[in-house]
Amino acid sequence: MTTETATSGAEPAMRLTDLTDCGGCAAKLGADLLADALRGLGAHAAPPELLAGLNPPDDAAAYLVSPDLAIIGTLDFFPPLVDDPHLFGEIAAANALSDVFA
Repeated sequence: MTTETATSGAEPAMRLTDLTDCGGCAAKLGADLLADALRGLGAHAAPPELLAGLNPPDDAAAYLVSPDLAIIGTLDFFPPLVDDPHLFGEIAAANALSDVFA
């Protein structure tokens, strides 16, 4: 198995996967911890401009900025699954887009 990166072909200075003990869904915290954190922030009552994302909880939120314009946002954190930063960026982008599409 090679540790070369796809972008440069050079040996990486460090392996991204050495920075974590687990990856993927195994690294997730429970939904109860997120619910407690949101409750502590006063996020139990959504403003009318929040079209989707809080009740029920979702992977992305849609917020009405003006009568004909809404923004969609999503935020995720997950540990590296691969050592190539470029490939990891592609994985992260695909994950974010799938959250918005869902």
